[in-house]
Amino acid sequence: MSTGNRAMRALLTGALFVFGAGCAEGGVEPCRFGTDCASRVCRADGTCEPGEATDGGADDAGPSDASVADAGPELDAGAMEDAGDVEPDAGPPGCGDDDGTITREELSFPVGVSLAFRVAQGASVDSHGAERPDGSRIWDYEGPYGDDADRSFVRRDPSAEWYGEAFPGASYSLPLSGDEALLGVFEVTADAVLLRGIVSESDGFSRTELEYDPPMPIWRLPLAMDATWSETSTVTGLASGVSSFYSERWTMTVDASGQVGTPAGTRDVLRVNTRITRTVGALVTVTRRHAYVAECEGTVAQLFGRDNDTDAEPSVAAELWRVR
Repeated sequence: MSTGNRAMRALLTGALFVFGAGCAEGGVEPCRFGTDCASRVCRADGTCEPGEATDGGADDAGPSDASVADAGPELDAGAMEDAGDVEPDAGPPGCGDDDGTITREELSFPVGVSLAFRVAQGASVDSHGAERPDGSRIWDYEGPYGDDADRSFVRRDPSAEWYGEAFPGASYSLPLSGDEALLGVFEVTADAVLLRGIVSESDGFSRTELEYDPPMPIWRLPLAMDATWSETSTVTGLASGVSSFYSERWTMTVDASGQVGTPAGTRDVLRVNTRITRTVGALVTVTRRHAYVAECEGTVAQLFGRDNDTDAEPSVAAELWRVR
């Protein structure tokens, strides 16, 4: 694999996992969806909110702590077939308002935080999901998948790293793959999360130091259904010490909403469907990425399609990432 392709693959594997904070309350009844509970509210820790259902429905959900969420009971095939009868669940931690829009205030990007994922490669998936009568969907990515592997990364402060001077004002950097020693450098603004560049962990003759001009808007905030944006960037610098020059066009659409099942439990999410077209001379590579974004937590699952599989709903994931 060429150094340029390695850099792109690393970029596409793990860019934007962010977590908020809350406080968990005890529960005794396990659940996956609100209809499993007398209260009609299944919290993010996999337990029912105590009490009976009220007219407020999901808006009456108590706070929960996604960072210590339990997986809860398994979601079997029969449950997925009955998913059309399930009403939307509360899901998000206490900092969100469950209004279907994710604002800058409902996201946080703390540095020095360990982020835990479960990753499967080459997994067969139903990326379309099970449809509900209201048009929302359920995606079951809990697994297990045959080659699941647990990985943890830490969001870093770029100003404390060797590449800090090259990216002034950057907010954080994050390892992009468990198999590649490359990091994405990001800047968070009032209305966007921008990819500024890709770098190696260490400086030196064989370093990677690639810059996007203009920075690539991974997210335009707030995120809401049917939002769409695109950008074309020129990428220049060094890839493993080799001078590199190419372009990328990213087209992003918030094209679906619903719930996603992960090893850490079930979350209400918006899906950001991204098509990335990378042009290196005469060689064009197209890659599809799905990010499942929850209030307060950010990306709780990501699906990366195989190179040049242009299907908007891939049936095989080159990599599937889920919080655990």
